[in-house]
Amino acid sequence: MTRQLIGAEEVAEITGMSKSFSFKLIKTLNAELAAQGIMTIPGKVQRSYFAVSYTHLTLPTILRV
Repeated sequence: MTRQLIGAEEVAEITGMSKSFSFKLIKTLNAELAAQGIMTIPGKVQRSYFAVSYTHLTLPTILRV
């Protein structure tokens, strides 16, 4: 079963960026979600929102099991 939330380590793996950059990216995405009134968890981001925000990545890469 695929987890709904992903952390900085997985974001770093998907994007090829450093783990510290991934934390900054997650913080930015969570701020966007919070502005929409969606509750967020620090250090995690919804996999579906990450996939939509970064459409230049291939969907199977992001949604892999």
